[in-house]
Amino acid sequence: MYFTNIYFFTVIYPHHIYVYLLQIANNTGYIQVDWKRVEKDVNKAKKQLKKNTDTAVPELNTFVEKSTDFVKKNIVVTSGFVGGFLLGLAS
Repeated sequence: MYFTNIYFFTVIYPHHIYVYLLQIANNTGYIQVDWKRVEKDVNKAKKQLKKNTDTAVPELNTFVEKSTDFVKKNIVVTSGFVGGFLLGLAS
């Protein structure tokens, strides 16, 4: 738990601040961002990442298939787990 908190505050949190600062600077007129180009680059990166993950990690695909089969075969246990999890989140 301690490691995840340190990781969140040192790595993930500052990146979100930079994204918000970038949007604020764009809205106030300090900088001009070509959002269509950013979106095009992000979509290109997503396609490339998806292509690489399908070929690079076949054992992950088999794990997902096995997990899906387990959930389908044990729907009562799965629904009880999900129900308990949601009750825990609600309280």
